[in-house]
Amino acid sequence: VSTQSTGAPLFTLKLKQKVLPRRVAIGRFDGTNPNLACASSAGKVFIHNPFTGGEMKGGRLITAETAAVPDLYFLNIGQQITAMGAGSLGSDNKDTLFVGSQPHFIAY
Repeated sequence: VSTQSTGAPLFTLKLKQKVLPRRVAIGRFDGTNPNLACASSAGKVFIHNPFTGGEMKGGRLITAETAAVPDLYFLNIGQQITAMGAGSLGSDNKDTLFVGSQPHFIAY
């Protein structure tokens, strides 16, 4: 993220994960706070959510094993991720994460 006037970054986040190009989404998955979701080359989606204080929960959601990035969570898709997006499907203010792979299209 950069400012228009200077081109300097507003902030830097070191995720210690390789991010695949064009497979990044921002959504309010808790209904309130923006979260960064990125696809990794290992068939996983990682979600950075610094607002929950380690309280983010879900069926396939796994907490990062490293304390270096404590607000990082993983979804193991198990397939090469070809597309990602986020958006609202209902009236509950929570965004849904959409993940596409060659054989599947999944909504979380």
